[in-house]
Amino acid sequence: MSESGVRVGVSALVIRDGRCLLVQRGSEPNAGYWALPGGKLHWGEGLAEGALRELREETGVEAEALGVADISEIREPGHHYVLITQACRWQRGEGVAADDARALAWVSPAELEALGEAVVPGVRALVERTLSPRVE
Repeated sequence: MSESGVRVGVSALVIRDGRCLLVQRGSEPNAGYWALPGGKLHWGEGLAEGALRELREETGVEAEALGVADISEIREPGHHYVLITQACRWQRGEGVAADDARALAWVSPAELEALGEAVVPGVRALVERTLSPRVE
C-alpha cells in the first residue's frame, strides 16, 4: 500500500455461552492467523454497521452491536489500520467460514490457549479479558 493514508477497519467481538467467535484469516494482513471477523469500513458506513456487515459476510452469524469494545492500531509493512472492535450480542447462526475466512471456531478460554501463537496478539488479549471471570 502506498502512503495514501490510514485505513479504518472494523471487527466484531461476539460471545456466546462463554465462547468467542474467531475466524482464520484467508488474506493479509495476518493471513492464516485466528482473529475476530472484520475488515475495511466502507465509505458512508457507520462503525457498528460495518462490523455487523463483515460478521455476516465472513460467518453468516447475526448479532446486535452493543458499542465499542476496543480500538487498536495495526502497522505492518504495507498495512496501516486503525481497528475499531464492536462488542456484539449473538442473535442467530452457528456460522460458516465464507468470504475471506478460511475457517471458523467458537473458542473457550482453554481452546484459545491451545491455539497458541496462531492468534493475532491483540485479539488474544482482548478475548482473554472478555472471557475471563470477573472477581468483585
